[in-house]
Amino acid sequence: MTEDFLHHIWQNQAFNHNNLTTTNGEEVTILKPGIHNHLSGPDFHEALIQIGDTKWAGSVEIHLSSSDWYHHNHEEDSAYHNVILHVVFDHDIVADGFKQIPLLELKGRISRQQLNRYEELSGSDQKIPCSSLINNVDEFVWQNWLERCAMERLESKSEFIQQLDNKFKGDQKRLLLVLLFRAFGFKWNADPMEELANRIPIKEIEKKNLNQFQLEALMLGQAGFLTASEKSPYRDELKKEYSFLKSKFGLSEMKLGAWKTGGVRPANSPHLRLAQLSSVMTNWNVFNQLFNEVKAKELIELLRSKPLEYWEEHYRLGRKSKGKVHYQLSYNGACNIITNSVVPFLYFIGNKWANYESVEKAINLLEQLPAEKNGVINSWKSLSLKIKNGLQSQGALHLSKNYCNFKLCLECDIGKSILK
Repeated sequence: MTEDFLHHIWQNQAFNHNNLTTTNGEEVTILKPGIHNHLSGPDFHEALIQIGDTKWAGSVEIHLSSSDWYHHNHEEDSAYHNVILHVVFDHDIVADGFKQIPLLELKGRISRQQLNRYEELSGSDQKIPCSSLINNVDEFVWQNWLERCAMERLESKSEFIQQLDNKFKGDQKRLLLVLLFRAFGFKWNADPMEELANRIPIKEIEKKNLNQFQLEALMLGQAGFLTASEKSPYRDELKKEYSFLKSKFGLSEMKLGAWKTGGVRPANSPHLRLAQLSSVMTNWNVFNQLFNEVKAKELIELLRSKPLEYWEEHYRLGRKSKGKVHYQLSYNGACNIITNSVVPFLYFIGNKWANYESVEKAINLLEQLPAEKNGVINSWKSLSLKIKNGLQSQGALHLSKNYCNFKLCLECDIGKSILK
């Protein structure tokens, strides 16, 4: 038993109200339980309680035992002078001079089922604490909570995007470019991809309408991959083109040490990722039209544009692959990039400018995408729970990371439903 559990019980009024009286025998009617206070001071503010024939407005304080009032020194704290009801699980003291605040004891009013379920949740060693109980939860509650968690995940991503937006002083094209590049870096090379994006002269690219080979030379050159000493005919061609573009635009390349190549699977080689990104950038104008009606299917096809023929046999520059090269971005990879760049961009910009059509487009894009495939999603599906699309899988990821991992069952609608 914890005070957090009692807070949940009080907030949801999940106890037996029959013949409800104070420990002094006065009849109690709870008109408003109050607003949960997560800061210092009494636990619930703005409560409205009728005790006997009198209605009281004020605060409610929750404790496991009535003696905790003294243990916490509330009798000396003026912040507690407006407490109109002291709610406890166990009234354990009767002392002379006990502050005469009406006291309500909940022992015997909370069902054994609730107590057992709370103990099971709090004592669970499973990654999903409610795994043995979640099938009791209504499908409507599950689906609604997934969508709520998905929105929380978008909000948390917006905090990072806000920092970038401040850095770029509201330059939306630069913001989108950085988010797109970071997404193409996946978890291994997101940071160096961001640095590269900041070295790409996007306005000049739009003006000059560079072809795919020129873009590839620009990308690989700015990334520092054309400075290596080993030679190959294709590298030499790229280097020659990059030398021209570097001089034309006044560019400077990155240091090779910024990139992670060791331990990275061939398909995630930054050389190949930049070749894929070069093919995408030939259609940069599509990304400039995101505020119009763009379908997930169209974006997936664009992101899966084929790199130049050289990459059909190479994962890295100058090193021919012994086996078949999966040179085209995978379908799941394209969905991942939309989820982590286009969607949060539209959501952030929509909220920034109160353009709720943009926010709606972000949500619709996620709903058009399939549910992600990873260990976290599989753990939810193993419980026979439905995760239908990208929006819900984003919600499931957020739920696991921010609620289940910390056993915040009392802050989760799934946990609350189980404990009703």
